[in-house]
Amino acid sequence: MRLLLLLLCSIIALFGLDVDAVVQKAKAQNKKVLIELTSPRCHYCKIMDRTLEDKEVQKALQRFYFVKVDVTKDSIPLYLFPDMTPTFIFLSLDGKIVKKVPGAWSKEDFLKILSEVK
Repeated sequence: MRLLLLLLCSIIALFGLDVDAVVQKAKAQNKKVLIELTSPRCHYCKIMDRTLEDKEVQKALQRFYFVKVDVTKDSIPLYLFPDMTPTFIFLSLDGKIVKKVPGAWSKEDFLKILSEVK
């Protein structure tokens, strides 16, 4: 899982975030799309990284096609640009925003957020 995430992050760093390609890959895997917009200097992003490493959270994330995007390096469509980092964006399989959740969350709260996304 970590290797796949690192490979995907490398591709995004080279070409920017291609939302259409992400949506197509999610459709092929029958998963929902979750994009995390983050920044290396963001204190709350580092806190959220610890939440994302939790085994229970990792299991819940398996329902999603998860993409982590560094907003300081990667180009992203303007409609996805966050007001703050971290921001989690859930997309429908037609590429439209279903839910936008800014901030760092505890394990319990983030699991609840993940379970509420339909």
